[in-house]
Amino acid sequence: MSPLLAGLLLPLITSTALAGDLTLHEWGTFTAVAGADGRVVDWRPLSGPSDLPSFVYDSTSPLGDSLRSWPPVNKLATAPVRMETPVIYFYADEAMDVSLAVNFPEGAITEWYPQAASYSPKRLDWGTFRIDPALDADLPKESSPSHYYPAREVKAATVRVCDDQGAEAERFLFYRGIGSMELDLHAELTDAGVKLSHPHGKEVRALIFENRDGEMGFSAAEVSVDGTVVARPERKAGAMKALPALGEHLAAAGLYPDEVAAMLKTWEDSWLEPGLRVFALLPSAEVEVMLPLEVEPAPTSSVRVMVARIEVITPEDLADAEALLAKADASATLEARFGRLAEPVLRRLAESKPTLASTVAPLLPSDD
Repeated sequence: MSPLLAGLLLPLITSTALAGDLTLHEWGTFTAVAGADGRVVDWRPLSGPSDLPSFVYDSTSPLGDSLRSWPPVNKLATAPVRMETPVIYFYADEAMDVSLAVNFPEGAITEWYPQAASYSPKRLDWGTFRIDPALDADLPKESSPSHYYPAREVKAATVRVCDDQGAEAERFLFYRGIGSMELDLHAELTDAGVKLSHPHGKEVRALIFENRDGEMGFSAAEVSVDGTVVARPERKAGAMKALPALGEHLAAAGLYPDEVAAMLKTWEDSWLEPGLRVFALLPSAEVEVMLPLEVEPAPTSSVRVMVARIEVITPEDLADAEALLAKADASATLEARFGRLAEPVLRRLAESKPTLASTVAPLLPSDD
């Protein structure tokens, strides 16, 4: 367990629902990339190796006629948003049957587990399944590490899905996707810092984090309708308290402490990697529009916490990329430095310095 999470390990709160009550909790992330001018950059969220276990289903899964009827989502598809690891937990004091479908009107659902009853890119329906707080089922696990597993470290009821292929059990319903919409959260760099705006203004809680050359800093940020400028965080070497600070926002939004810890453990390596990024909790009304759920029976209590994550391509990033282009192993060093953001960084570099376009072009993935 990371020491950054130690302060979050409070006594775990589990559901206090009465007989027949159903509590639903969900967390997830919408990741976008923006240039220093705030303009959103399309990228290829599905390119590169998957970090998911092989038992997770995707749009190429050949199970069931209804799943085969849709062409798979193109792995090279460009999109402004990656919807990352939403997980849905259920709490009740006794076993019950539940049905749930999730809709993604402005996107495509690309991965999920357990198996669904029906699938289309914009709608994933698990049909009717059993949740059982007393069931201690063997959950599938592979030896390779994955961001998938920490989400299990909660006191939620076990979800058991049965169909003609057999039974599958999990601690949650899991899905991912790519979005064709742009997030309402807007972040751009100015000489004075980071300018943040959102139509709901101060309803949105935000945090700015920056890691450069191993020195890290974060600051809580106010968001306004017209845009509030917040100074870039002061960076220092050593341990950071950014994750516990974000965890406080997640807990205030209604997640249980073990859910908060699971979410932070899932993404702590990615959220603290080099770069400048903005985190903000999306208003509930915005989440309901982007991802409408259909649940029966209707939950007595429902908490859906979605974090908007904007990766801001800074002038320092572009300078680093330009320096790495001169190296013999430019492709490998760019990948090591920027990871999955290497392509959008290169595209912004070519836009800002057209003389480098011919150098950048061979390093960009083909559309074929």
